[in-house]
Amino acid sequence: DDDLRTNKDGLLINNTISTLPLGGGAVLQPSTVAGGRRMPAKIELLSFGKLGKGMKVLGVIREVKEEYAVVSLPTMLTGFVRRTSNGPPLTQVLPPVNTIMAFSILQTTTEEVTTKSSPSSKAATPVKKRRIELSPLPNHVNSGIRLDEFLSS
Repeated sequence: DDDLRTNKDGLLINNTISTLPLGGGAVLQPSTVAGGRRMPAKIELLSFGKLGKGMKVLGVIREVKEEYAVVSLPTMLTGFVRRTSNGPPLTQVLPPVNTIMAFSILQTTTEEVTTKSSPSSKAATPVKKRRIELSPLPNHVNSGIRLDEFLSS
């Protein structure tokens, strides 16, 4: 089989790269680059810089309060869900902690926050804080998905 080979230590290696969206990144399909060299399918690592409004991500709910929820995202990123101004408490909307569910990214922000390292220190140190705001609402998570994509064989 062409997908199996042995490495220098004599261990059997599978050359097939999964196209499953593991690791939270995008699945890049096989392609041909200049010179006719074929590039295999691969999973692109998810990072803060690659996130954008409307992107769908899977996350694990880590904490739920009435006003906010904390969601663990792939590659050690953390997202937050805020209660809407006139919406019900998130404790009534979201499933229990440790539930995996889909979210849509509402926005990503990077802010510079000034902090003091100690109370006696006079110099303030700027620190960049990143924030990922998520929505669990079906109208956000399901936007862009067409029913005929699921019905076609």
